[in-house]
Amino acid sequence: MRKDQFEIHAEIEDDHWWFQVRREILSDQIAKYQPSARLIAEIGCGTGGNIKALSNMGYDVIGTDIDSLATRLARERVDGDIYTGDFTETFKAYWDEIDVVILADVLEHVENDRQFLNNLMEYIRPGTIIVLTVPAMPVLWSEHDVILGHYRRYTADQLTMLLNELDGAECLFKSYFNSLLFPEIFLFRLVNRLLPKKQKVRHSDLKQPHPLINKILRTIFSWEKIWFGGNRTFPVGVSFLATIKKN
Repeated sequence: MRKDQFEIHAEIEDDHWWFQVRREILSDQIAKYQPSARLIAEIGCGTGGNIKALSNMGYDVIGTDIDSLATRLARERVDGDIYTGDFTETFKAYWDEIDVVILADVLEHVENDRQFLNNLMEYIRPGTIIVLTVPAMPVLWSEHDVILGHYRRYTADQLTMLLNELDGAECLFKSYFNSLLFPEIFLFRLVNRLLPKKQKVRHSDLKQPHPLINKILRTIFSWEKIWFGGNRTFPVGVSFLATIKKN
C-alpha cells in the first residue's frame, strides 16, 4: 500500500463511517463467538484503529504490520504492544495466550492467501477464532484497489473454498456486508469505468466526507449489525466477513 494511504488512515479512521461500523461488526463477532476473550491480536494492524477501539473496550491487544510507517503511527495511538514484521516471528511469545486473531482487509494484500492462512492455523491454539474481512465482488475492482495494493477482490464462493481447505477450521459465520450501499458504490464505479481516461477518478476511496454525509452513511451501514444479530446474511456486498474457529 502506498505510504500516503497510511497517513490518511491514521487521520480519518477514528471518525470515518466505514471504519467505525466495521469495528463495531468485528467487536460484535468477538462478543458473540469468543465472549471470554482476553488477548486479541491483529495481523496487518495498519495504523491501529481496530485495536485502539478494542483496547478502549477493555481487551488486551497486540498488533503487527510489515510496514514500519504504519506501526509507528499505530504506536502513537494505541495502548498495547505493536510490532513490525512477520506475524510468525512477532507473535511467537503470545500464541498460547491469543484468543482472537483479526485479519481486517489483509488477505487481499497477500499474494499466496492460502499459504498465509495455513501458516496462521498452525500457530494458533485450538479454540482460537479468526475474524476476517476482505473486499468483495471482482466487478467492483477499481483504482482504489490498485492504490491500496490489492491482488484480488473475493466472491463468497472463492473465500468459502479457501476456508474449507483449512485443516481444523470451523466456519461460525460468513456473509457479505456493506450491502445496503452496494448499489450506489457499484453505480459509481461503473460510471467511472466508462468515463474518458482523463475524467476517471484516480485516487482511493479514503477521504473524510462532510459530517452530515458521514452520519447518514454510518446510520445506513449500522443497520447491518442488527441484521447480523439474528444470524441473517446478505447475498451481495462491497465486503465479505467470516469468523472461523480452530478445533
